[in-house]
Amino acid sequence: TIFNQLKLLYRNGFDSAERARAKHAIFAFIIESTQHIIECLEEYEHNKRFPITPFTLNREAKVSAEFIKSLDLHQQCLNGEVLTHLQTLCAQKCVRKILQSPSEYYIEHSVTYFLETEHLRRISDRDYIPSDQDIIKLKLKRDGFTESTLTMRNDEFLCIDLNYKPGICKTEKFIHCFENVTAVLFVASLSAFDERVFETEQ
Repeated sequence: TIFNQLKLLYRNGFDSAERARAKHAIFAFIIESTQHIIECLEEYEHNKRFPITPFTLNREAKVSAEFIKSLDLHQQCLNGEVLTHLQTLCAQKCVRKILQSPSEYYIEHSVTYFLETEHLRRISDRDYIPSDQDIIKLKLKRDGFTESTLTMRNDEFLCIDLNYKPGICKTEKFIHCFENVTAVLFVASLSAFDERVFETEQ
């Protein structure tokens, strides 16, 4: 996210190719995040003790849940049918409860932005082009590092976005990124600073 903010501030925003890539990434992010919400509800349904609970989908929403679960993450668009099922799910109290505190369920906080009715309708339009805010809100999970050149006050900087994960990223593969480094920024999301790390379970 901060990498995209730097691009927006110091590289004249995003070009058409970046917006096209972000468009498909946003579709995948919405579908995947909704599938994760459904998984949370199904897990609760499977392990619940009592038959009456606010974490249960009604019959219509369960049909929508099955439809969303069947979707491929490489969905080319959010058509009217997909939009209807997403809206049906978002109208459920149990889904809204999860969206109020997504970090508790290990769901990306920005999903609340994309699942708002006004944004869903805009994104489902066949001529949809991601706005700067859409791209900033989009949080992609990357392994390894990404490079980009930015110009700030006539000085050129090579910025490297390093997403280190123990057991996945090997030191010898990225240690060269720290040669002749001017500054190192450690960034943590305010919405997820107290979450546990899956890799360490600490």
